[in-house]
Amino acid sequence: MESVKSTMVLGVSNPYGQGPYGQQPPQQPPYGQPQYGQQQPPYGQQPPPQSPPYGQPAYGQQPQQPPPPYGQQQPQYGQQPYPAAPQYGQQPGYAPQYGGPGDYVNIPGAGSFKLASMGQRFLARLIDGLIIGIPLIILSIIIINAIAPSAEEIARGETTNFLVILLIYAGGLIVLSVAYEVGMIASRGATVGKSAMGVRVVTAATAARPDAGTGGGPAFARWATLNLPGIVPYVGGLWVLICVLSPLFDSVNRQGFHDKAAKTYVLTTK
Repeated sequence: MESVKSTMVLGVSNPYGQGPYGQQPPQQPPYGQPQYGQQQPPYGQQPPPQSPPYGQPAYGQQPQQPPPPYGQQQPQYGQQPYPAAPQYGQQPGYAPQYGGPGDYVNIPGAGSFKLASMGQRFLARLIDGLIIGIPLIILSIIIINAIAPSAEEIARGETTNFLVILLIYAGGLIVLSVAYEVGMIASRGATVGKSAMGVRVVTAATAARPDAGTGGGPAFARWATLNLPGIVPYVGGLWVLICVLSPLFDSVNRQGFHDKAAKTYVLTTK
């Protein structure tokens, strides 16, 4: 009876993870040593690498990238991934994140566009000035010669009033400038000089439509803000100069005083 009890006591496991009373639990072999039943590799040879847990890359290997979305190809090694498609409302080819303020403008409802540089705007205005100025000078010479007094009239003291000549010149300048600049910007958004330099004048409603004009209202407001004060002697010429240089005062949208009055933007097409 006592031998049976001792056998039952020795066969009961310790609840704390130890073996039966009087027996030692099995020991794990040290790290790098083969387990029980495995053979030790010959001296000087490395043991075979153990396979990593499921789902983890082996030592020295890069983890595998997830497959690309359906319909897209995985870029080859050394190639850059394909750029993301432009979001709704943005024009392809214009990326405001690659330029700072003054390089691109975000027009609400139209997208992001590249602004024309001051060099482009200056050369475009110079070309337009020659296109308007040369015919105006020829017209003024013809008018002055037609109304100029003869030698007999000068001898009698009958001279042409200088104010009449000035009014004729100013009136011809206004008519030609309005017909040329206002008409072309209202209909197609650019004059001859602006088209040659890759400059385009737009509003928020026409920015996303290529070759669309600004309309008569914005075009005339832009022209009038810039040119009408120039009729006033001395002070008017100073205003025109300041207004032409005023895009330098706006470091964000590069709008001049005449652009702000007409709510227009000057973009580049190059």
